[in-house]
Amino acid sequence: PWQPRRCRSLFSPYRADVRSLCTSSSVNETFQAAVSKHGPAVAALPDGQEKLEMYALYKQATGGDAPGDRPGMLNFVARAKWDAWDQLRGTSIEDAKQRYANRAAVLG
Repeated sequence: PWQPRRCRSLFSPYRADVRSLCTSSSVNETFQAAVSKHGPAVAALPDGQEKLEMYALYKQATGGDAPGDRPGMLNFVARAKWDAWDQLRGTSIEDAKQRYANRAAVLG
């Protein structure tokens, strides 16, 4: 069957979950399916860079660029989250949704 070009490299006989995400009719449906299916696994990730990257992709996909000023240096958690999100500044919402879905499928 036909597959979108960006998804061909993800296909393998062992990655049926990725295949189903890439053949969805729209990016929004793909993103919503990934959030509902893989959200608990993403939330259960240990704190670290990978969890921050998933947080940033989710926030970019649902809200666009990070708003406001960078949090103060004594607010470590908020500052780390804002920095991760701000690194995606300029990334389109559709691209962020697709990247989140792809990463969530790989994480399981």
